[in-house]
Amino acid sequence: MYRKILQTIWFLSLAGISLQAAAQNYKITGKILDAQRKKPLIGVSIILTDTLDSSQRYFTISDNAGNFAISKLKKRDYKIRTTYLGYEKFEKKIKIANPDESIGDLLMTPTSHVLQQVVVVGQVPASVLKGDTTELNAAAFVTNPDATAEDLLAKMPTITSTNGTVKAQGETVKRVYVDGKPFFGNDPTLALKNLPADIIDKVQIYDKLSDQAQLTGFDDGNTSKTINIVTKRDRRKGKFGKITGGYNDNGRYMVGGNLNLFNGDQRVSIIGLSNNINRQNFSSQDLLGALGGSGGITKTNSIGLNYNDMWGTKLKVNGSYFYNSSMNKSSQITRGHYLYSSNPDSNQYYNNTNTSENNNFNHRINFRFEYTPDTINSLYITPELSFQSNHSNRNNSTANFMGETSPLNSSINNNNSNATGYSLSNEITFRHKFSKRGRTISVGLNTSANRQDPKNLLKAQTVYYEDSIGIEQDTIYKTKTINTNQHSEALNKGYSISSNLVYTEPIGKISLLQFSYNYGYSNNKADKETYDFSNITNQYDSLNLRLSNIYNNHYITNSTGLGYRISLPKMNAMFNLRYQRADLDGARDLPLPVDTVRKTFDNFLPSLMFRFKFSQNTNLRLFYRTSTNAPSIGQLQDVINNTNPLNLSTGNPNLKPEYNQTFLSRFSYSNPDKSTSIFIFLSGSYTNNNISNRTFFATKDTILSRGILLAKGAKLTQPVNLSHSWNVNTTLNYGFPVHFLSSNLNLNTDFNYSSTPGNLNDKINVSNSYSFSQGVVLSSNINPNVDFTLSYHGNYNIVKNTLQPNLNNNYFSHNADFKFHLIMWYNFVLESDLSNELYKGLANSTFNKDYFLWNMAFGKKLFKRQQGEISLSVFDLLNQNTSISRRVTETYIEDSQTAVLKRYFMLSFTYKLNAFGQHPRQDGRGNRGDGMYRRGMDGRGMGGGRGMGGRGGRESF
Repeated sequence: MYRKILQTIWFLSLAGISLQAAAQNYKITGKILDAQRKKPLIGVSIILTDTLDSSQRYFTISDNAGNFAISKLKKRDYKIRTTYLGYEKFEKKIKIANPDESIGDLLMTPTSHVLQQVVVVGQVPASVLKGDTTELNAAAFVTNPDATAEDLLAKMPTITSTNGTVKAQGETVKRVYVDGKPFFGNDPTLALKNLPADIIDKVQIYDKLSDQAQLTGFDDGNTSKTINIVTKRDRRKGKFGKITGGYNDNGRYMVGGNLNLFNGDQRVSIIGLSNNINRQNFSSQDLLGALGGSGGITKTNSIGLNYNDMWGTKLKVNGSYFYNSSMNKSSQITRGHYLYSSNPDSNQYYNNTNTSENNNFNHRINFRFEYTPDTINSLYITPELSFQSNHSNRNNSTANFMGETSPLNSSINNNNSNATGYSLSNEITFRHKFSKRGRTISVGLNTSANRQDPKNLLKAQTVYYEDSIGIEQDTIYKTKTINTNQHSEALNKGYSISSNLVYTEPIGKISLLQFSYNYGYSNNKADKETYDFSNITNQYDSLNLRLSNIYNNHYITNSTGLGYRISLPKMNAMFNLRYQRADLDGARDLPLPVDTVRKTFDNFLPSLMFRFKFSQNTNLRLFYRTSTNAPSIGQLQDVINNTNPLNLSTGNPNLKPEYNQTFLSRFSYSNPDKSTSIFIFLSGSYTNNNISNRTFFATKDTILSRGILLAKGAKLTQPVNLSHSWNVNTTLNYGFPVHFLSSNLNLNTDFNYSSTPGNLNDKINVSNSYSFSQGVVLSSNINPNVDFTLSYHGNYNIVKNTLQPNLNNNYFSHNADFKFHLIMWYNFVLESDLSNELYKGLANSTFNKDYFLWNMAFGKKLFKRQQGEISLSVFDLLNQNTSISRRVTETYIEDSQTAVLKRYFMLSFTYKLNAFGQHPRQDGRGNRGDGMYRRGMDGRGMGGGRGMGGRGGRESF
């Protein structure tokens, strides 16, 4: 009986949903034409509003032929409104009476209103929501003719860029695509710094799912925040790019350029850069872990090639190669203190001076093949290869103090290292669709291999201060000096393979079941041999077993899962539950005796996704995910690292995997009619068995395992599992136009809280860190010839420690920046970037800075179409450039200052290439395909291209 009742309810629910869908299955079509020329208008913004419920709005744009269509409507009256730059706004009431209603041609009349020789044009919606994708219209953000994609995105809501890291909607951007195609692999910087803004039509922000998740429709948690740059249709066939060269009499130079050959699906992009002024057009991807920070002065050489094409009608191909070499010289001063004592006189302070020369060479190769032999089968293959070599020479001077004045020890050491390494991976995904809609099967196979073989030469002299003897007003210390002269060779290699099988089965018309199985296997080996210098043989031939180790590690996972997904007109939901069994097997073969570790871990891994669509322009998305994180081979390897004799470190073969729980929520709202947008991002994470650090400070000479001496005042760091850690982060963004200034205003508010445990001398300290940030960006929308951006970002930090509350610390930093680009009469160009950096409340007063960084350039555009430009620029006009950073952990707080590039002048020349199928008009109007009507102050179009340096002297070209 109950079964019949449930079946009846199920049937009625499905019937109701079907009737509702049928009742809303009305559609209108039409065409937008220029009222004078009777030609179609492309990219017209169309808003349809329900006259009975004004909150129900539908948005679309016209296609290449001016046509548009809006479906899933009700049988009632609507108001249609069209807006297009350079045209009068069009409004009309319409009545939908038929399932397929045609409203014919809509005629729009060109118009403009002149104000102080500047054309005020119509408004296009800045932001539109399309499902889970936020789409930003480039036409709503006016940039100068020389702007890059990076300059354009800096004006858009929810997108921020700090120290070379691009964030969108509160998350770091991992990938940038161009028209849905990869551009130089997974390096976002390459696209944003090398593509000109004037070819961009739209910028789409979304979470890219893995290939298998895209095929099945089930979110597997392997998402990455992605930006897709949609180019203008009339810019998809032709040649464009630019080349720049500059030099000054002090030997500073820069030459670089890019060339893009677009012919529909076939696209070739070539980029190159060489300079010694800290400019970089790519993201550093450190394979060997030897690059460290990006401070100092860097000489860079890079060249890359990206290729996209369709081979026939069934095979889509993407490939890229990128090479870069970086030669960095750096000098850094660091001051800090540990958190293990609540008494300042009993706490340990340290001063560190480090100079280094680092030469790094990197090759990256990426390919992607998408093969669709028919409508029911598809195959994706994505191989990647990275090869890196590194040579570095570092001189380090460290002094530790009890309190701020009583010396404990000091060390002067030199590390000379050479390393090579590679990383190879490949992903294969195959899917087959059955005749029954929703029934699919897919198979994935992922493989990877890596190898690193660093060689290191260490020479160090360490002085330990023992008892003191007072003589009148002076203090003399008894000291003990230890000299170290060692050579070490290491081999770290591993491989992994994982496979998964996913089957989906439809349940009715609105839901889907997923069955999955996953197997993973990884094998890693770490072999380190350390040799002491022999005064007898005058060679490094004495094997030091205390500092040598051979460790093998195997990690096997098996998991099965069951998922359920339901899709309704305004709501989508997905739930998945996996059971995972993990086996960790580790063995130490050297030194003897052989030691083995075998452990098994069982976990249930649930995940949940929910999306509710309040209206066409408002939605809410919720995610809950769980995962495990196995310790790395370096964390498991039981061997002492004595690169700095005062700061020893070792691994821990008894580590357990971390268990992570993550919650994400995103609320998005956009008003196309008013060009306003609101985005709220909230995330939280909770980690059990958190892998943190145990730091042991020796209060007296201590003998460690294998007979290694940890002298008084030195420390040993080892990874350990602690109870838990957690983090909460929220971001609020509000973007809207400021009409009386012809500008856009973006407000960004961030709050972050983290609670991280640490073990200091076997006492638990929990570091609670609070961070409040407020950002404001005001960007001009006046005219391409008058482009400015005014921004402010303030950050207030509070650090509280449970073990030593008296060491709690508050500090504040801000960056205020004003940049403008002005094209004046007779094609003269003035560009300026003035920023103020402030650091206040840092522990060491010498790091509390307030300084200005001012970059300027003055130039003139050349040639008939202003494709050339000669300019004189100055970096750090006031000669105040400084680099300061603070690092807060669960065991210490430190402040650092790094030497940076100071003031220099440079004379440069830039030539810009634009050769598309149809040249832009020269009568003051933009290309019609742009959907814009712009005129400069002198009534002439402007071309050319050149960029100004940013912080640290980096810039695009």
